[in-house]
Order: sequence, then structure tokens, then C-alpha cells
Amino acid sequence: MKKLLLMLIMYFPLISYSQEIPKRASNVIVKTQLSAKENFSFAIKTILGNDLIIDTKDAELGYIKTQQTNNKDGIYFYNILCSDNQISISGMSKTGYTIKFGSVSSSDDFEKIENRGMNGSFFKKMFNNMNEFAKKFNLTLSYK
Repeated sequence: MKKLLLMLIMYFPLISYSQEIPKRASNVIVKTQLSAKENFSFAIKTILGNDLIIDTKDAELGYIKTQQTNNKDGIYFYNILCSDNQISISGMSKTGYTIKFGSVSSSDDFEKIENRGMNGSFFKKMFNNMNEFAKKFNLTLSYK
């Protein structure tokens, strides 16, 4: 009985800290205790500290767009919106593949990054990359 109770006590923290990410979630929200202006500065420092390049920024709107980045999984960029008490991260991605058939070629377009697909799929990898970036803020995350 004591062993069972001890196992439950040890298992409970794992349950309370794990969070199920909803399917089709496309926004990672970083919860803060800062104003929109402070969140904007915090987001810029976090972006630059993680080898991303800022393409567009608007302090008045609290909007930041990163430059397109290539990695082994594909091409992506993030849109970051800073408001009071939160930083919302979304993004767009594409594989970067071009298919040629004779004189006709077709390239994929950017699609919204969202939590979909099986583990190891392009879509799941892109969402996991965005989620890992959000974790660099070292604050509580929620998903929408």
C-alpha cells in the first residue's frame, strides 16, 4: 500500500506539468507579467539570442516578423504579436521542393504552421520547431 501511495505521489507531478497540445493549434502563447512594450523588447532579445533575424518590426503594433529561415526540415518564418501579459507566436512554412515535369514546374506555397500530422511528418516537425522556440522564453505556454 505504501509503495502504491509513493508511486502516485511521484507520478502526480509528471501529470500536472505535462500539457496536451491540441490538434490544429497554430498559436503558441507565452504568458508573461509584462506590458506590451516590455514584451516587445523581450521578444526581440529572445529572437536575436536564438539566431533568428528580424525582417519586420512595428513597436506601436507590437508586431515582429522573422526573416525566412532554412533548416533541414524546411523553410519557415514566425509572426510574433506582443500585447499585455502575453506574446503570441504563429508562423508559416513550406518544404521548398520544386517538381518539374517537362517544361512545367511547380513549387509549394507557404502554409500556416499548426499541430497536425503524424510524428516525424513535415507539419509536426515545423510545429515542434516553433514550440521549441517558444520554450526559449522560459515561461508558461498555452496553445490556441
